[in-house]
Amino acid sequence: MNYSTRTRKAACLSLCLLMTSAVPLLRAADLAEPLLELQDGDVNIHGVEVVKMWTAPMPRADVLGAGYPQIEGVRHALVFAATDETGGYNHHAQITVHKGTIYALWSNNRHFEDAPGQRVLFATSPDGLHWSSHAEAFPSPGPFKEKSETGLLLTTLGWVQVGDKLFALAKLTAMDGFRNPDNTLFSPTKDRKRGIIFDKRIYYGILARELTDAGTWGPIFTVEGKPPAPDQIAFPVLEHSQCVSPGEYQAILAASKEYSYPWRSRLPRTPGKPLLCEPSTYALEDGTLVTLFRDERYSHRLFVSTSPDGGNTWSTPYPTNIPDSPSYTKTIALEDGSVVMVGNQIAEEKNFDNPKPAHLGRDTLVLSLSKDGITFDKAYSLREGKHAFRVPGVGGRGYTGAQYPSLIIHNDNLLVIYSIAKEDIEISSVPIGNITH
Repeated sequence: MNYSTRTRKAACLSLCLLMTSAVPLLRAADLAEPLLELQDGDVNIHGVEVVKMWTAPMPRADVLGAGYPQIEGVRHALVFAATDETGGYNHHAQITVHKGTIYALWSNNRHFEDAPGQRVLFATSPDGLHWSSHAEAFPSPGPFKEKSETGLLLTTLGWVQVGDKLFALAKLTAMDGFRNPDNTLFSPTKDRKRGIIFDKRIYYGILARELTDAGTWGPIFTVEGKPPAPDQIAFPVLEHSQCVSPGEYQAILAASKEYSYPWRSRLPRTPGKPLLCEPSTYALEDGTLVTLFRDERYSHRLFVSTSPDGGNTWSTPYPTNIPDSPSYTKTIALEDGSVVMVGNQIAEEKNFDNPKPAHLGRDTLVLSLSKDGITFDKAYSLREGKHAFRVPGVGGRGYTGAQYPSLIIHNDNLLVIYSIAKEDIEISSVPIGNITH
């Protein structure tokens, strides 16, 4: 299976999934056989057996870089530096390469993370290290407002290539205040048990537009969902039939499904009731798909699920011993069958299943390697050190450090784009030979 096939199957998801189970299951009997062999009787606090995919040294909180060595030959570059004028919140960076040019896409806001008015910016590069000035990929759907106010916002989803055309995708929602977990009170209320504030959003769907070879953007059109009335959104939104052929639309729609609700129905209920979100998928050499999930209930573990049939059916997600801060983790399969994972793998073993919710921050950004996609036995510090904010008064940026990576392969280098403390966008170019030797 080549890299592009793996990439299409491994489209990133942004939808959080709440799984429940009346009776915990103790063994992951429906997981792929190689992962079953990684169970040795160790269980989490819910009595569920842990899949031991992490054999690298555990991270250390008292050491810069979590105690991991740096990678030789890595080069870092700035993609976008936030200012008061451009907006101090920048996150959800996504990267792709198309016809030799590298494209970056990210969410941008002036006031607060995922607040009304949020737009999507982009930039281009010939080599991943030298970047153009930013420009709008999707303009603000409405006025910039505080997060406590109502209004439309956009969230970056990613890039989709269809034939020789390149499309950007974004999710359109509206902030509509905050809610309790039981939906009884619409106000800023904190769930003390989980340490989470739930915002109430109205989901309008997924939008797309083409970026032409000339560098101009085509009209914005719907992929799925129904946008608000024309007088309620700041730009026109066309029907897909006005912008792309039926075949192109079906290809875009198929890719967009990985960002939307159908994923829910494919996952069995999970023992212990983790709050799973932000999956990242890669393929083993035998075609088995492996998905790693973040757990928003602060178990500080990644969870794993496998599919033997290209994603039509999935095993029950089970806890692993892969540490997580928690944050977003991204994976990519290399041509030799090895798998690279990049994320904030910084939780110490004592943090696993801690009943007191705690976010461990997002310093360091860790790159780890598995020769077979089953066990990750090497770990490196890709970026380390806390970030001093330059743009004041922007909410939602509490976790300093490099976070939320997106990965591609380009000219024997692994390009890793990420946000620095949700303020700046930066990129690292990693020589693949220096991590696989």
